[in-house]
Amino acid sequence: MLLGSLDSLKIVVVDDDPMIRTVVGRCLTHFGASVTLCEEAAGGMRAIEQVRPHAVLLDLIMPGQDGFYLLDRINAFSDTHQWRPGVVVITGMRDPDLEQELKQVGASYLPKPFTPVNLFRAVHEAAQPLPLSEKQLACVPNPV
Repeated sequence: MLLGSLDSLKIVVVDDDPMIRTVVGRCLTHFGASVTLCEEAAGGMRAIEQVRPHAVLLDLIMPGQDGFYLLDRINAFSDTHQWRPGVVVITGMRDPDLEQELKQVGASYLPKPFTPVNLFRAVHEAAQPLPLSEKQLACVPNPV
């Protein structure tokens, strides 16, 4: 059973496969999200800059500029704008090392094929604000 919904969340989906884009878009819309679909990395980055989504789902293997390129662009954008969407990498590649590498750069890993429930959980988790680390909290003055 799913708790909650994706109501009021803005999601950008970047995948070169039109069927994947359509199915993922319909699932996310069914869960209540506002979805922007993009077929390539450059269009995905433009959508991210304009929409400022809560989460981005991106495929790694795409012609031209791939998902790794887009992930680098998202990280550069977040450094200059002090804002970053949650990122879920959707890929047919099944590789535990890749999963660890993505985790290190702050991205979730959702291997294809996946179920709507797994999609919901991955997006719901990615769209949550990141907790402050102890280092970040040490800089906050204590009002007590």
